[in-house]
Amino acid sequence: MPSRNKTLFLYNGSTRQRYQSWQVYSEGVINRYFDVDSYLRTTFTLTLSGDCTIQFGVEDTVYLRATYTFANDSWTSQTDTPNEISFTASQSAISVSSTFTSGFTPPAAPSSLYQGSWIPGTSNYEYGYNSIPNVPITGAPADADFSRFSMLYDGNAYRLYVFRGGTSNTLYQFSWDGSSYAYGNNSIPVLTLTNAPGDADASSISMLHEGSTYHAYLRRLGDPATLYQFIWIPGTSTYQYGSPGYYPSLPVTGFPADTDWSRWTMLHDASTYRIYAFRNGENDLIRQGSWNAAASAYQYAFDSIPELNLVDFPANSNFGRAAMLYDGAYRFYFQSM
Repeated sequence: MPSRNKTLFLYNGSTRQRYQSWQVYSEGVINRYFDVDSYLRTTFTLTLSGDCTIQFGVEDTVYLRATYTFANDSWTSQTDTPNEISFTASQSAISVSSTFTSGFTPPAAPSSLYQGSWIPGTSNYEYGYNSIPNVPITGAPADADFSRFSMLYDGNAYRLYVFRGGTSNTLYQFSWDGSSYAYGNNSIPVLTLTNAPGDADASSISMLHEGSTYHAYLRRLGDPATLYQFIWIPGTSTYQYGSPGYYPSLPVTGFPADTDWSRWTMLHDASTYRIYAFRNGENDLIRQGSWNAAASAYQYAFDSIPELNLVDFPANSNFGRAAMLYDGAYRFYFQSM
């Protein structure tokens, strides 16, 4: 079935409200909540294979409906509050901006992570299996943006990373102290991504450690199947794009058209680099691929179970915020709401 990728940009145009609470909904396509920062646009990609209507809601008060006609690749939009929310479409780029201001307060850091792990011999990641089910997070800076986070295990420490709110190149680092993921514990507290290409998409990030090196990845804006790779420079607080000896960009191939690339993560399992992404409109199924060195690409289903189920995770999981790591077991995390 033919399909088209559309990159959506959400803008907080309020001059008095740092964060706006948005919902984006289309039956069978997307049902996501976003805290949109006035200093940093929110972006994600949808794959459309037919007609659809997408509703954008801001603060449960201002709404806009955008209707897509697949046959002629066109959009129309309707809102009762045109002074407070607007829509534009240009080829594959869709922009929605709202100037609405309310009493909304900045999103608090999640209190914890919900943890599960893979049950060997199955295609299931089960909440609480071989895991501490609820893992606290402590000490987060007030401007930590937990909508953009990742995790890894480096053989010695479990680490968690989030962007500083309003930035596209600054990360806060946490590590496990025996009772919580604590900001700055056994860590360089603030890290910087350097030399990023102009079209690097900082609306999400994935990180991993492969036994000797720390890696960070951003997607290419409008092309989520291309990853930009950053490498930590030992003795510094810097992850550098284009580090000598490493691919600067990595292709991802073969994933089905309805893959939700706004929800993706990566890990290294001591032998293989792996990449995961959700299926559009679903919160309990992830797809898996891995690095094929012969093809110099991440390939869907290569040396992998193609689809994995997430079982019994709490209903108040934040399904838009997921991460994975490997410590001898394959582990999966949702943030709590």
